[in-house]
Amino acid sequence: DGRATDGDAAAEAARLEDAGIAVEYRLVGQTGEADLAVAAIDTPARVREGEAFDVEVTVDADQAGPVQITLLRDTEVVDERIVDVPVGRTVVSIPQVAGASGLGRYQARVSGQGDAVAENDVGYAAVQVAGPATVLLAEGTPGEAATLAAALEAAGIGTDVVDASALPPLDRLAGYQSVILVNVQAGMLSPAQVATLAASTRDLGHGLVTIGGERSYGVGGYLGTPLEELLPVISEITDPRRRQSVAEVLAIDSSGSMGECHCAEGQGQNSRLPGGVEKTDIARAAAERAISALSEIDEVGVLAFNTDHEWLIDLQQLPPEDVVREGLAAIRPSGGTNLRQSLTLAAEALRQSSAALKHIILFTDGFTAIDAFDEMADEAAALYENEGITVSVIATGEGAADDLEDIAIAGHGRFYPGRDLQSIPQVMMEEAILASRDFINEGSFLPEVTSNDEVVADLSAAPPLLGYVATTAKPQAATLLRIGPDRDPLLTTWQVGLGRSTAWASDASDRWSQTWASWEGYVSFWSEVVRDTFGVESGTTGVSARVEDGVLRVTVDAEGAFADGATAVARVTGPDLQPIEIPLERSGSGEFTGEVPVSDDGTYAVGAVVNGPDGAATSGGSTLANLSYPPEFDPGEPDEAALASLSTATNGRGAITTQQAFDAADLAAGRSRVDLAPWLVLLACLLWPLAVAVSRLNLRGSA
Repeated sequence: DGRATDGDAAAEAARLEDAGIAVEYRLVGQTGEADLAVAAIDTPARVREGEAFDVEVTVDADQAGPVQITLLRDTEVVDERIVDVPVGRTVVSIPQVAGASGLGRYQARVSGQGDAVAENDVGYAAVQVAGPATVLLAEGTPGEAATLAAALEAAGIGTDVVDASALPPLDRLAGYQSVILVNVQAGMLSPAQVATLAASTRDLGHGLVTIGGERSYGVGGYLGTPLEELLPVISEITDPRRRQSVAEVLAIDSSGSMGECHCAEGQGQNSRLPGGVEKTDIARAAAERAISALSEIDEVGVLAFNTDHEWLIDLQQLPPEDVVREGLAAIRPSGGTNLRQSLTLAAEALRQSSAALKHIILFTDGFTAIDAFDEMADEAAALYENEGITVSVIATGEGAADDLEDIAIAGHGRFYPGRDLQSIPQVMMEEAILASRDFINEGSFLPEVTSNDEVVADLSAAPPLLGYVATTAKPQAATLLRIGPDRDPLLTTWQVGLGRSTAWASDASDRWSQTWASWEGYVSFWSEVVRDTFGVESGTTGVSARVEDGVLRVTVDAEGAFADGATAVARVTGPDLQPIEIPLERSGSGEFTGEVPVSDDGTYAVGAVVNGPDGAATSGGSTLANLSYPPEFDPGEPDEAALASLSTATNGRGAITTQQAFDAADLAAGRSRVDLAPWLVLLACLLWPLAVAVSRLNLRGSA
């Protein structure tokens, strides 16, 4: 239809003309067909509860007549009317009254005669309704957030509680002042959900609080993940004095069944469906990552087993990387599975080690003789009780999974079902870390106040906590409370973009915080902690964003003038959840503007920061913008002039019929240029030694 929505057609035409390739066209599109569209839907960015405002719907019509406009707030129809519109664009104002605090999502739909394109009949907008604060608690285990939610409700903070795996998309998450993750394992959140949390915190200036527990931080797989990047703590114990040496044997199944991913459903050793990823390749990558997590004081060995066994890496002090790579390269799937032998041989090797901790990580699909499992469970239990050797099992989501779990339980280790094979390298690395660190500390610990911050001002009479997860504060973070003999961070906070992220190392349940739940200061403490993460809007700076004609335009306004030398930058996260930064240009004494082309329909989170002449942030704000449908469906006629220009620039015949498309009679012969200079230089280099040799032979012959 000639209407470009991306790329540079003129530049491409120049390249085609240079190569002697003509461009011709056959016009298609809605020419002659009337269309009806929602060109835009505009609302105030923010209103207060009960405040009256207008939703402005811009209707684009190719023919005059009655048009039905339906307005929905969330899923409820709040207005429906028929409006007579002329040809062109008409702005229809629909009065509304702001409801409860949070994010109000509006949707406008149009219908009527002359509507050739259905995709552009809808428009979206969002309104932030100011009022009593509401937070979202995402819990790793059902009921675990109940005590904390009750305390926040008692403090006048509204709460919604969901399972962590059900964390909502950005347009819904934006309605909460803060998100609280309660003892959530990193693997419970998809990459898209973590990216959504990042956009909500960094770009929209909302809060993020993480609550500890036996599935959080280092024991929850946070180390090195995008989730950890948002937190003020590292999920690792970095003090080498607190590290105990560990000797680990990675016992890897290299039987023939490990040559494929069975991708079986159900249990039992006969549930085999060949095809998929070779599991020994995954084992190789997983072992390399697990070894990389160890330190120089540790020992490691890699045992491959099938019907027989082979020590790919003998148990030794952490070997060099080239030794590791060479040893792991020898893993090849073949033969049967002698699972019990692997446990026995690994234990024999560990008995020769003087390391403080001894651990076996068994990676197998579990396809072996059924009667071996009971004996292995007994042996694993004996190893732990008599020699302190622990056993963990990483499975592949098939085989005798229940029996493999029994081995891990008996060996006082951990069991990973491994249903997602691509996650196994990360799982094995986490397991290697867990085996060599004492992350969980249990006892009776009195918090130590290490800051004058208002959040911890009234903690002098706080009762002890019964446990916590050890972490390390990041250099830029503020540690408000410490705990334990090693003064580990208990309450840590920092700024992430426009938002604030806070980490609490203990839990929110009866396991470690049972005395706190009955403490009279419990409600006020958590109210202060959570409210401290709420974004504070600048009263003198406003941020607005609007998508029009495939371009997102961002404006930052000040009530007065920004300082001389001030700069501004906006961060935009679109439906693909990939953030981009846009430098904003000063367009007035109190205004910065910028724009970026957009093509994905959906919600765009926009955060902007104004920096003073010294580079320090002075103000900022955030908003949401929506692209209701791709620019391809924007109302308008086909652009034949653009097509004709491209054809003329390439010496084409312009508009052609379908028959002419296959008629080459009038086409000019194509041409192209090839620069031979590099090839000639290469040829000279190749022929030079030959020329020298021939000349020397001639000289010897003449001699």
